[in-house]
Amino acid sequence: MKKIFVPLFLVLSLSAFSKSYYVDSSAAGTNDGSSWVNAYDSLHKALDVAIDGDSVLVAEGVYKPPANTDRTVCFHMPSGVKLIGGYPSGGGVRSLTDHQTVLSGDIGVQGDPSDNTYHVISCNQTNPATVLDGLYITGGYADGTGEDGNGGGIYVKTNSSRYYGVTIIRCHVYENYANNGGGIYINQKGDIYYSTIENNHAGSYGGGLYIKDDGRSYNTVIRNNYAGQGGGGVNISGFNGAPGLINCIISNNETAGEGSGVFQGESRVINCTIVNNKGGHAVKQGTYASISNSIIWGNEPFQFVKGNYATIVACAIADASLNDPGVIVIDSLNSGLNDTVNYVRFFYPADSIGNVSTPEGMTRLIQAYWDILPGSACINKGDKSQYPDVSPDHDYYGFPRVVMDTIDIGVAEARINVSTDSVMVRYDHNDMIFYGNVLFSLDLDLTVRGFDWGDNPDEPEHTVVDNATGWYAYSDTISPLPAPGTYYYRAWGKISTTSYPAPAKRFVICSHDTTKEYAEVCYGTAYVFPDSTVINPVTKDTSHVSSLVSVNGCDSLVTTWLSVTKTDTSVTVDGITLTASVNNETWQWVDCNNGYKTIDGATGQSFTPAQNGSYAVIVSMGACTDTSSCYDVTTVGVERQDWKSVFEVYPNPAGESLTIQHTGNTFSGTIELLDAIGKTVVKKEVQQVSVVTLPLTGIRPGVYFLKITTQKKTVILKILKN
Repeated sequence: MKKIFVPLFLVLSLSAFSKSYYVDSSAAGTNDGSSWVNAYDSLHKALDVAIDGDSVLVAEGVYKPPANTDRTVCFHMPSGVKLIGGYPSGGGVRSLTDHQTVLSGDIGVQGDPSDNTYHVISCNQTNPATVLDGLYITGGYADGTGEDGNGGGIYVKTNSSRYYGVTIIRCHVYENYANNGGGIYINQKGDIYYSTIENNHAGSYGGGLYIKDDGRSYNTVIRNNYAGQGGGGVNISGFNGAPGLINCIISNNETAGEGSGVFQGESRVINCTIVNNKGGHAVKQGTYASISNSIIWGNEPFQFVKGNYATIVACAIADASLNDPGVIVIDSLNSGLNDTVNYVRFFYPADSIGNVSTPEGMTRLIQAYWDILPGSACINKGDKSQYPDVSPDHDYYGFPRVVMDTIDIGVAEARINVSTDSVMVRYDHNDMIFYGNVLFSLDLDLTVRGFDWGDNPDEPEHTVVDNATGWYAYSDTISPLPAPGTYYYRAWGKISTTSYPAPAKRFVICSHDTTKEYAEVCYGTAYVFPDSTVINPVTKDTSHVSSLVSVNGCDSLVTTWLSVTKTDTSVTVDGITLTASVNNETWQWVDCNNGYKTIDGATGQSFTPAQNGSYAVIVSMGACTDTSSCYDVTTVGVERQDWKSVFEVYPNPAGESLTIQHTGNTFSGTIELLDAIGKTVVKKEVQQVSVVTLPLTGIRPGVYFLKITTQKKTVILKILKN
């Protein structure tokens, strides 16, 4: 479900500063709106003082705008104000039917609509927190031009669906007129919930409701409205399919043009029941319109016409001429059970084709119950992905909208649903547990429910019976279990003498398979086991058990033993010669300063570079290959043989110091003591000296190289430190 973020400062401001005003036409107190006793006696007074975040609570009675001859006068909703009706006079328990709060536009001669207000309620640039709740709205007569010709009952004008809008809840909008949108006209943004829109009239489009751009209507009944040119019940269009009708009943509407039920532009109609409408096609789709999970039945003379680039998904339509993959063609008859004929099977329909007009017919229409019975072609045939996350999660009648991960076509989920979920076979206890759902409505006569299972999907040989309703699981202990193989099972329910089975599903009784495998892997690489478990990197010998499911559904356990091979990449340095430590393998020396480029011919265990640089070796041990660290060589080309003719160095091996004496007069330069890999350990700069003492305190014993650099030459002597 979509979550809406509300800034904390807004929540605090509403809770800290919002007020409630009271309206009661019979109040005899001070009429300052502060309580039910002192309630305002007219609604417009409360609306004049209410501001964003406030609530206006209205008692039963008839309320009109201030009486005068100005037809533009109406109830103007302040932005962010909640207008709530249905309270008894003097306050008390709210009831929308027992305490009707009626807002009327009949300000002139009673019964003469020509002098009524253009709109009963106007919402001009209101924000989405503006609420109309529990109101009866009647007597608007929008026969003017421009805005005065739209929305006789409620006119909503916004210029941005993001920041503006209105929420209409549990309202009854009836006997209004407009050129467009006789009952309600929504321009850009407005949401309608659990309301009734009936007996309204439009000269052009949208007898009951006209929505454009981003309005929506949820769980609402739209009936007995009329439009002169199109959209007897609803005219709906927008941009990118934004506006929509969800879980709405659209019945007994009429038009002299097209779309007696719905005249649909670019918009979405989802899980609606469109029945008993008259005039043209009951649903007239325009370009890019979308209708899904809806029933279109019992309309005259035609049911449905598809628009260009429009879509129809999982709909049940009583029109045998339709040839669309998104359509289940249902019979024009309501009752019947036949494998070759699809019936809609409404629980309590109006039993007519097209409009009804007699008092008896209208009573039957109002009492109609558009739920579907077992055996309906609409059960579990909806497309769940079409149902929006932001809408109520229940159907028109308040039952869960998605049942057992399925959705039915139309405004209501079926009164019985049968579904098989899963079966679990437990080898340790030698039993089988069946999981399934048989959900009955409480007012139906339940006989039995249960499971069938066996090796024949058409004639299961075992039956489990359980006398109950609701959701359940059943465990049937079998000892010993049947032989490994493929079996079938299904849930079923029975009402009276009629049985309603779910489709048979397959399950497998397995013989367990266990396997061991061995693998060698190089140190530091990744390994993927049969169940897709990954170890990265592998650094030690290990094992892992993979639990797999074969193509027939049986378990298979695979134990994998990993053996790790680690490549030795250590290198020793002797002067300018580098030697790999591992014998009996293959080597390739590379130039680290040149992108690890391989050196031609350098494939032996030892390598003496021809020039200073940084070098490494790639060592291959079987299938495993690794690269050593890089070693710097800085003494290529220096003189080694004639150092005795120039310098005397003593003692060698050395102790805590080393003396260097020039055999001539004096010298200037740099004296360095290098370790075995060419790293400088001690360094000393000298100027015009003949004898130098180099301290070796703290130097660890080992082999070192003495490097003496003058302006004329560089000499190196191998030194042993005790």
